[in-house]
Amino acid sequence: MGFILDGYTNCDDCRGLKISYRPISVVDWRQYAAAVEKFSASEKEQHLAELIASRLHKWDAISEDGQPMPITAENVLKLPQGVWLRLQDLLMGFHKGDGTNTREADAKN
Repeated sequence: MGFILDGYTNCDDCRGLKISYRPISVVDWRQYAAAVEKFSASEKEQHLAELIASRLHKWDAISEDGQPMPITAENVLKLPQGVWLRLQDLLMGFHKGDGTNTREADAKN
């Protein structure tokens, strides 16, 4: 299963998400890349959303009616572009999760 990290998908144009996640390993990324090699762009996006959803342990995403959103590929695809990109970066290990600054970041948003 791997270890679980805390993170925050801060972005300039919207409120980010507080998340707990399992990072995507090099092996998992290679398997994903090989599996989607001949897929269309939309099919790749769908499979990436499924991979991201499978790695999220918890998040604080709220629907328009104020209800907690379940972690699903469909809901991952509904995220604002900035959060989507930051989420990918965190899970791939390109950026640290900024988990220690979640209160500060929330206060700014």
